Amino acid sequence: MRPAANLAPLRVLFLSRPFVHIGGVRTSLENLIRHSDSRQIVFIHVGIGKRHPQSPRFARIYDYLISAWNVYRALRKEHPDLIVLNPSLNPRSIPLHFALLIGIRIVSKFPTLLYFRGWAERIGTHIQHRSMLGRLLAGIINQSSHIFVLAGRFKEQLTAGGIDPQKITVLPEMVDTTVFKPGTQPEHDREVNLRLFFISRLVRAKGANLLVDTAHHLRLKAPDLVFKLVIAGDGPERIHLETRIDQLGLAENVSLPGPIFGEEKLRYFQQTDVFLFPSRHDEGFPISVLEAMACGLPLIYTPKGALGEILSPENGIRIETDELDYQRLTEAVLTLAHDRKRREAAGRYNLALAREMYDLKIVIPQIVALFEKVADRGTDA
Repeated sequence: MRPAANLAPLRVLFLSRPFVHIGGVRTSLENLIRHSDSRQIVFIHVGIGKRHPQSPRFARIYDYLISAWNVYRALRKEHPDLIVLNPSLNPRSIPLHFALLIGIRIVSKFPTLLYFRGWAERIGTHIQHRSMLGRLLAGIINQSSHIFVLAGRFKEQLTAGGIDPQKITVLPEMVDTTVFKPGTQPEHDREVNLRLFFISRLVRAKGANLLVDTAHHLRLKAPDLVFKLVIAGDGPERIHLETRIDQLGLAENVSLPGPIFGEEKLRYFQQTDVFLFPSRHDEGFPISVLEAMACGLPLIYTPKGALGEILSPENGIRIETDELDYQRLTEAVLTLAHDRKRREAAGRYNLALAREMYDLKIVIPQIVALFEKVADRGTDA
């Protein structure tokens, strides 16, 4: 690591989607900027890819060309010590990020770090088994100075694909446990037996549709259970969800508050009994799960991304993705509804784990140390 006292701050050029896009990449970078020592590290952010979440497909090529030009200008102007690209290993993300990686390697000698956020298992399997596509992808990934992944399994797949394990670092996501912390149940909600919360982009693979059917099944199977389910977020499935809730007469049980942020989001976490994460999506290390844990909530989850490695029965109830349906979700909800001691034990366990392992004061120094290490190694890392 660099002796920070003897050198100017490390200049890190971060390439990710523009900040109009809400999600884990933005949250992580904002935490890094806010909580890192500016005397040690300075972040420069360049937005790449779709300039707006609603950008039409026909504008994609234009957006990509503008991204490449903006990156080139930043390289010429900023002279960074390190360039961090933030792709997910999926077909939507890797074309632009990998093209930029190759371009950066051609026009500069700045060290580069690939910071993989999401991970499509089918593509990871191609790399692992060294198919023609896998070899091509591994060759491009190998052009980076270093690779940062969020789960040991991701590293295993890259290593099996021929990438030096010394070139790969596994570190977790982070959460600010001074902000996300347990709350108290509001007085007006004492009559509710169970409060359930889900927050994500509303796409089918994230599981919100299943949760509406679960709520319907809960009313049929346990008519005496008074519950509230909040499905927060926005996305292409929202209109379908609203229609389905209306068709099933679930307006008293299920609400769709839309996108929520800041104190409003925290309030929902703190006024919840169980956090739901029934995802089939290509996840990395979902920050919403860490936020729920930091608020002392038990989980009902699928072991997607890093969750299969870091979570255990002590965290709540795990549902395998090939078993995931509204009936299995209903069983899990009723199990926790009828076992308050188990809910509370899982919540305490999650709170302790979030504070001991994933607090940003623990994770950020590890990330900064990695950035320093890769910048010092340069293209030989």
